[in-house]
Amino acid sequence: SSGINAEYGQERLANFYRHWCLKESFVKTIGTGLKFGLQRIEFNPGELVGNLCTSTTVAVDGVVDPDWCFEEVFLDGHFIATAVNRSIQEHVESEGDQDGGV
Repeated sequence: SSGINAEYGQERLANFYRHWCLKESFVKTIGTGLKFGLQRIEFNPGELVGNLCTSTTVAVDGVVDPDWCFEEVFLDGHFIATAVNRSIQEHVESEGDQDGGV
């Protein structure tokens, strides 16, 4: 019984860290930090295939936003998450084109 509880506790802790990494990558991408309000975002973590996941989705204020792409890696017991927002990326790329490609 205590083995099951310990395993459950480890799984809950891993899920906490996974969600934290996703939230951190999200707020760093939008550049607001914690001012954004973490309660506004909800992740639907995708399935890890080996140690990689690229199918996680995010809802902002209850609405799934398909412009977000997350890549998660589970490496040596740690989660690493990166986030890209396609609309932000396109905006930055178009600004670069207007500035002579700088």
